[in-house]
Amino acid sequence: MSAETIKYAMRGLLNPLAQLLVAMEISPAVITAAGLVLSALAALLFGLGAFVGAGIVLVLSGLADMLDGMVARSSGKAGTLGAVVDSVSDRYADALVLFGIFYFYAFGGGTAGVGEGAGAETRPAVAAYLALAAIVGSFMVSYVRARAEGLGLECKIGLLERPWRMVILIVGAFLGSGVMAVLLWPLAILTHFTAMQRVLEVKKQVALRSGGAAGHGSAPAGGWGAGTGGAARGGRAAHASGEGSDPAAEGGSRAWTIVEDEPRPESKKYGGLFVTLEGIEGSGKSTQLSLVADTLKEKGLDVVVTREPGGTAVGESIRELLLESEDASIAPEAELLLYLASRAQHVREIITPALASGAVVLCDRYSDATVAYQAGGRGLSRDSIREMNALGTGGLKPDLTILLDLPEDEGLARAGGRGRGPDRMEREEEGFHRDVRRAYLDIAQSEPDRVRTIDATGSPEEISEMIVSMIQEARG
Repeated sequence: MSAETIKYAMRGLLNPLAQLLVAMEISPAVITAAGLVLSALAALLFGLGAFVGAGIVLVLSGLADMLDGMVARSSGKAGTLGAVVDSVSDRYADALVLFGIFYFYAFGGGTAGVGEGAGAETRPAVAAYLALAAIVGSFMVSYVRARAEGLGLECKIGLLERPWRMVILIVGAFLGSGVMAVLLWPLAILTHFTAMQRVLEVKKQVALRSGGAAGHGSAPAGGWGAGTGGAARGGRAAHASGEGSDPAAEGGSRAWTIVEDEPRPESKKYGGLFVTLEGIEGSGKSTQLSLVADTLKEKGLDVVVTREPGGTAVGESIRELLLESEDASIAPEAELLLYLASRAQHVREIITPALASGAVVLCDRYSDATVAYQAGGRGLSRDSIREMNALGTGGLKPDLTILLDLPEDEGLARAGGRGRGPDRMEREEEGFHRDVRRAYLDIAQSEPDRVRTIDATGSPEEISEMIVSMIQEARG
C-alpha cells in the first residue's frame, strides 16, 4: 500500500468533517496551527515517557495535518503562502516529535522496557542516536522533494514517505518504549534510503529531459548545480539564450528547455482569461459551463465555451474515435497521442484566437485531464505527458482551473443516469476512476494558486456562484 493510498482513504473518511469545518468558516491556518501545537504536546509527552498519551495526541495531529489542506481546497482558500506555511509546519512537527523521543532515551530514563542483560545500559543511548538520525533523514526526504520541485521536477516517490513515518511513530507510541526503540532502526535507516531514492529519481528525470531536448541543441541538464537560477517555472518551451538565460547555456549557444509552473500564466499575454473545468465522470462540468457562461454573458463579458477532446472539426472527429468507439482496445500510448493531437489543433484554432480577442475562454477539460487520466488512470509517465503537453500547446496554461471533486461512485452513478449509454471512459472499472480522482487531487495540492477545488456534491446554483466569484477574482 502506497502513502498516496493511505492519504486517499483518509480523505474519504475525513471529508464530512472537512465540509463541516468549511461550513463553520474555520480557517485552514487555524487547523495548521492546531496540528503544530498537538505535535509539540506529543513531543512533550514522549519526553516524559507517556508514550500512549503521545500516541493519541499524534493521531490527532495527523488528522489536523490532513484536514487543513482539505479545508483550504474546499473553501477556495488554497494558495502558495498557505502551502509553504503548511510544509514548514510539517517539518517542525516532525522534528519536535522525534526530538521528544530523543530526549526520553537520552535524558529521561529511557531504559524502561528496553530489556535486561549485557549491553542493556547502552540501548537507550543507541535509540537516542537513532532518533537524531531519523530527524535528519526526515528532513532530507522533504528537502530533496522541495529542491526537485523548485527545478520543475516531480519527486513524490520513496519507500518511507511521511504517512508511513507517522504510522511507525504511532505504532511505537502505543506499544511502548521498548518497541519504539526497535522501530527507530527502520525509521532512521529508511528515511535516508528514501532520500537517496528521490535523488536517483531526479537523476533519471534530468537524464530523460536532457535526452528529449538533445535534438534542439539544449544545454546538458544533468550537470551538477545547473538550472538553479535560469529554469524559470511555467510549463512552456522557453528560449534560454540572452538575458535571464539558464547558466547551463553559457557560451552563447541557443538552448530550449521545458519549464513548468511559472507564476504568470502564459495566456496573460493574449489579454483574455483562460478558465478550465476539470473532474471525474459525472462531476457536473457541462452543467457548470452552461450556468457560468450565462452568468458571465449577463455581466457583459465575451465568453467562448469549448471542450476537449473536441472544439474543432479535427477534435470532434478524434472525440468520436476516443469516446464513442465500441473498440476498447486503443493502446494507452495511442490514446495519449490522440488527445494531444486534438489539443494542439484546439489551442491554435479556437483557444489562442479567443484569448487574443480578450474573451473569457471556458473549457471543459484541458491538460490536467491528460495527466489525471493517462498518467493517473493508465499509468503512463507523468513527466513525459507534461513535456508533450507543453510541446503541443506552445506552453499555454490556464489562468484558473476549477476542480469539481466528488467520490467516484457518486460520479459514475450520475453519469449512468444521463439517459444514454456510457462512453468508453465511463465503462472503465471503478478503480480506474479512483486513480483518476486521486491524480486530480494531487494536481490541486501541487498547484494551489491555479487549481481551486470545489465540493461537487453541492447544489448546481451554489457551485456556479462560487465559480463565478473565482473567475471575477482572477480577472482582477
